[in-house]
Amino acid sequence: MKSFDDALHVATFQNAQSFAADLVYGSFAIAFPVPRENVGLSISTPPENWRQQVAFYKRPEAHLEAVGLCN
Repeated sequence: MKSFDDALHVATFQNAQSFAADLVYGSFAIAFPVPRENVGLSISTPPENWRQQVAFYKRPEAHLEAVGLCN
């Protein structure tokens, strides 16, 4: 059995929609936050500066599952 540190992997993307859209919708029932102009944030972030981090957990049966998102 892998240790938790060996099973967890965090990756950074400019747009993580293809990796974490199901996680966001399943947790919050909202569309995935994609980089775009005028998203309504208090501090505007241009799409080219947008970063999202996704935490992946590798299950014993060898598939990766998205388990967390930092926008």
